[in-house]
Amino acid sequence: MRKFKIFTDSTLDLPEEIVKEEGIEIIPLSVNFPDGKSYFDRLEISAKEFLARMKEYVELPKTSQPSPHHFLEAFKNAVHHLENAGEVVFLGLSSRLSGTWQNAKIAAEMISKKITVIDSKTSSLGLGILALRVSEWLKEGCEREELLHRVEKFKEEHRLFFTVETMENLVKGGRVSRMKELMANFLNIKPIFHRTPEGEIGHLENVRGRKKAIQRLIELAEQHGKNFEEKIIGITHAGALEDALLLKEKLLERLKPKKIILSELSPVLATHGGEGTLLVTY
Repeated sequence: MRKFKIFTDSTLDLPEEIVKEEGIEIIPLSVNFPDGKSYFDRLEISAKEFLARMKEYVELPKTSQPSPHHFLEAFKNAVHHLENAGEVVFLGLSSRLSGTWQNAKIAAEMISKKITVIDSKTSSLGLGILALRVSEWLKEGCEREELLHRVEKFKEEHRLFFTVETMENLVKGGRVSRMKELMANFLNIKPIFHRTPEGEIGHLENVRGRKKAIQRLIELAEQHGKNFEEKIIGITHAGALEDALLLKEKLLERLKPKKIILSELSPVLATHGGEGTLLVTY
């Protein structure tokens, strides 16, 4: 088997045991609280700790991507340990959502060895599942051009849908007006969002009530996918384990996927969606 090293950023949302088992190395983004304290996403602050701390402030934490220098050091170490052989791959959060991919690309261009830097055009477990597929393909001996072809095919078939419990963080982040939030709360409206083919987050529709939102996530997953017996489905949540387990149960019963991975939303992503975010992807 050819030697390889996979890097990704901290928004991949894979459970820690899977990350370790696959030998994936995380280059973290950061969350910066209003009091000036900063933490590496996932590595220095857990999802639960982040949600608890976020409630202490009126303002939202800020998020920031790793610097090119951070990437450069990681890539150099990987090339050294692989003794200039094998494949080094970085999979990053969609370039439409963060400058993480761009900084990784800048760093890769400073190294003589070819580093494959891939814009996943997705986030959360969408990125995590892609990392698992890339690991699988490299273990099979997949060459670079074929790997890139398979990644593009994955992106074409990839779907991601999510809902939020409240629009509070969307309002604080300037994505939704306060008036819309008030109306949504009054009418018990729950928005459904999706990942667009360009790698952006788009508003898809609104439904009334949390139960209907969960049901709609199931329906959308079924409508937009096929061959689920061959697919890994990812479910991510921000402090909504009960709803996530219900969603898992319903998806197993209805779609019978190859596997379901359940995880917590990373602090960087929870900054935007807020507590109660519930996501399904494949």
